[in-house]
Amino acid sequence: RLRPIKTADGGFIVDDSYNANPSSVQAALDFMATLEAPKGAILGDMLELGDDTKLFHQKVGTWAAKADLDYLALVGDLMAEAKKAALDEGMADEKVELFSDPLKAAQWIIEVSPKRSVTLIKASHSVGLDRAATFLLAQKQNMMKENNLRNAL
Repeated sequence: RLRPIKTADGGFIVDDSYNANPSSVQAALDFMATLEAPKGAILGDMLELGDDTKLFHQKVGTWAAKADLDYLALVGDLMAEAKKAALDEGMADEKVELFSDPLKAAQWIIEVSPKRSVTLIKASHSVGLDRAATFLLAQKQNMMKENNLRNAL
């Protein structure tokens, strides 16, 4: 489902906000690890995982750190485990933020992501990261229009 959407600044949003489970998140982060471009992710809680929920969210943090992401926004209470694991794996504290609101996560991504970056968006659907994907895309498109207007003046 990794649906790439080209942004006006030459980057991509990889929108996979419809569903998430440990194996699909790992596969998506493995894909991100292969990219040479600046890269990051907005990852949200994976729901309905049963007794191993905490362990699976810890693994997400480990996989994210190993993917060598430049920025990582985590959304939801369960993702606190992912943040801790990412930091334990050596990801720099300023590269990882935890949010309760998908739109605040998207706003932070706008602030920290450089032009021509690739941002993965993945979570269980009810987390609402589809709103973050829509917001992020709209903001990146608007930013480029404003820059083009400034350059023309």
